[in-house]
Amino acid sequence: VEHSDLHKRIALFVILHVGQSPRLLMAGFMITTTFLSMWISNTAAAAMIVPIVDAVVLELAKIKMIEARRRQDGVAPVLQEVTVSLPRQSCLKLCDSDATFSDIILKDDGTPQLDRKEKTGKAAEFSLPEDSDDDDYKESQCVRKMFFLAVAFAANIGGTGSPLGCGPNLVMMGILQSTFSEPTDLNFATWMMFNVPGMILCGILGWCWLQVLYMCCGNNRVQRSSPAQEQAMKAFLREHYRSLGRITQHEVVVFISFSFLVFLWVFRAPGFIPGWAQLITNSFEEKV
Repeated sequence: VEHSDLHKRIALFVILHVGQSPRLLMAGFMITTTFLSMWISNTAAAAMIVPIVDAVVLELAKIKMIEARRRQDGVAPVLQEVTVSLPRQSCLKLCDSDATFSDIILKDDGTPQLDRKEKTGKAAEFSLPEDSDDDDYKESQCVRKMFFLAVAFAANIGGTGSPLGCGPNLVMMGILQSTFSEPTDLNFATWMMFNVPGMILCGILGWCWLQVLYMCCGNNRVQRSSPAQEQAMKAFLREHYRSLGRITQHEVVVFISFSFLVFLWVFRAPGFIPGWAQLITNSFEEKV
């Protein structure tokens, strides 16, 4: 999934259609991370989404800085079109028509900074303001914390949705099968039937709690975004989605293989209908 960049296409598609305000962006990140975490490890799911979160946070900060400059000068500055590239190694690059950005540099306090080298060789940089008294800087830090906690929450919550979500799930299934002599009827399908509703409920509660914590409490809470900011963010995400190009054969093969694998997991022995494992066993016994 990661090698084909299918996770980026899924994440950007969800975020584009959920919304571009801070609370809806957070919901989009949580939905994507939760879904990925159901089938891969929690750490891997979070690692796939974090680079996209970094890009969104930096773009939000840039949009607000431009709006603040516009209010201060009374003139709308020219905003150059920015496209984003997210390589597989979780490093970020930003580029426009006049300059090339290098990888993101994380400072000691966790503040992201982008070093830019223009074609003329003259160095320039774009970074979030470091003044601890600056309200925009404090708000951007709150946004970072909120989004990263949302990804962490979603990764852990999504890990409960299927037996493959994390290692302890499989360990518990093995312990139950070895402890009780009678069948427990715990399989892939019954696990999901029991845990997916609770997973969805916990995800909604986590999303609401983070809103209360970072958008309703404290002096430096995350502010509501303006329609202009949401439109700028939507254009940013749409441009990045277009940069992925058309759906490749690699992505189609990965999606079909993954869907077929999930189908086999769920219907191996679902319990409410005969599974394919039972059909294979009966066919084998008849031949013997």
